[in-house]
Amino acid sequence: MKWTILEPGDYIVMNPRTVHAVLSPVNSVVGGIYLLDQEWIKNGTVELKMAWHFQKLEAMIEDPSEDHESMEEVLNNTKEAEIELWKRLKKNASDSDLIQKLDNVQAWTKEKIKKIRNHQGFRENQKIHSKK
Repeated sequence: MKWTILEPGDYIVMNPRTVHAVLSPVNSVVGGIYLLDQEWIKNGTVELKMAWHFQKLEAMIEDPSEDHESMEEVLNNTKEAEIELWKRLKKNASDSDLIQKLDNVQAWTKEKIKKIRNHQGFRENQKIHSKK
């Protein structure tokens, strides 16, 4: 058996169907998807998986508590990681369908982040974490 301790923004790559468990001392969101798989981007799978991720984040801001991690850190990692990788992929892409889908998923992700940041629960979460 192997174990890895991850900090916000860290990631590991595992083969599909790898048996694993995630333990967290705080209420957190963990997502495991192939964000750069071109077929998944084109067929909407990435957006579907990201929707699940954002649904969990939105549930956290509906009920902010000290048990939740800092939503600002979660959103910064999402914005800096996924969106930056999509920009790089788009820069090197020649497939017009892929480029359009990348534009769509980036815009959709930015809108979701904006919605979460504008929510009262997000501001409450930040007040909790600014005291720590």
